Amino acid sequence: MFIEALILTADHWWKKLGQAQVAYNGQPSSNSRVYRSREGDLLVLLKAEGKETLYIIFTGIQMVGKGDEPNFVLLPGFAYSRNVPPFFVLMNNAKVEVDPQLIVQQRLIEFNSLEQGRVRVTW
Repeated sequence: MFIEALILTADHWWKKLGQAQVAYNGQPSSNSRVYRSREGDLLVLLKAEGKETLYIIFTGIQMVGKGDEPNFVLLPGFAYSRNVPPFFVLMNNAKVEVDPQLIVQQRLIEFNSLEQGRVRVTW
């Protein structure tokens, strides 16, 4: 029954990328975490400058959104999204006027944070 529940909710689960490294303005952000969805999108929990912010990077369409924190439950090794797709607000729109200047390459993603810092994720 447990396995059946996991299969039925597979799209809700994001797996932690243990080998991922996050840098903020060129400095390591060792408390930040990165998770990957089954579709290859990334969820970045950025812990920098005394703040915690969730970002969702949609790799297929190359867009960045600010994730809705209450939508996610963070567990050891996984993040669970209460909704699929998760709730988010795309950056560089009327509500979030930050141009993320997103770069998506093989095992590397860079974007501007809400605070205008540069985030670099490698794995």
